[in-house]
Amino acid sequence: RGCVFGATLDKSFNVKHICIEHKEDLPLLHKSKYVQSFVGDSYKIALKKLKSGQKVLFSGTPCQIAAMKFVAGRFTDNLFLVEVVCHGIPSSKFFKDYISYLNEEKGPIKEYFFTYKRSVLNGMNKYISFTTKKNKSFIKNWPQDSYNCFFMEAKNYQECCYSCKFAKAERVADLTLCDYWHWHSVHENDFPSCSTLSGICVNTEQGQSLLKKVVPNLKIVKSSFDTLSKYNGCLLRPTSRPLSHDSFMQDWLARGYAYLDENYRKNNKQRIFKSFLLMLIPEKVKLFLYRLRHGN
Repeated sequence: RGCVFGATLDKSFNVKHICIEHKEDLPLLHKSKYVQSFVGDSYKIALKKLKSGQKVLFSGTPCQIAAMKFVAGRFTDNLFLVEVVCHGIPSSKFFKDYISYLNEEKGPIKEYFFTYKRSVLNGMNKYISFTTKKNKSFIKNWPQDSYNCFFMEAKNYQECCYSCKFAKAERVADLTLCDYWHWHSVHENDFPSCSTLSGICVNTEQGQSLLKKVVPNLKIVKSSFDTLSKYNGCLLRPTSRPLSHDSFMQDWLARGYAYLDENYRKNNKQRIFKSFLLMLIPEKVKLFLYRLRHGN
């Protein structure tokens, strides 16, 4: 018998680690969460299960994985560590302030998704979505949403993220999962143009054995770390600290999230409008333009 630890977004919009012991509950751990996860007693519970001989798969950011391995000590035979490559993480307080702002602007929010999957050219369009309690749905590309734009531009990370010692080629986890940006440059004939690909780095024999168990459910094509890391710098180094980070955070603490959003919209009107127009273009037209541009 085994269990899986990972991050979930609960109904109160708190991101926290939980333990899953039944397969049907695994969807609670699905999807990205661009905010710090509260680990709570997860390390302690995982260690107790390891000591009792249970198999434990622990997933999280690289720093959380390093902490779990440290806590496990010599009880690692049944421990599987899976990390998600991390740009950096905003605080839970920052995210809750953003949700409070959405509640006031759009009505009480019922559910929120940091990533909304659509079949889009090369998987490069990133959407977020949320639904109000009146069942009104919103789907936006990241430049249309201030929180996600701040995240993509690394403005709202925790201070320690900019000097993360786990953002390097040598990894603690058995498996490292990440986005595979610009995969079409080397795997154009392996996947349909509108695919969204993930990269999997196998770091240990434990990771290799784990990957073999899920191979029947995946299409896997061999690549290289150099190709994967070329467009995913967080495999090699921490995210650079923006010069505006201090003033940005000071504005948030002094004036609140509404001020940040207002300021963002005032200074990015053209960018927001362009993103909105791109969402309206049919995918067949995008694919035609893409092939025309790349000569195929």
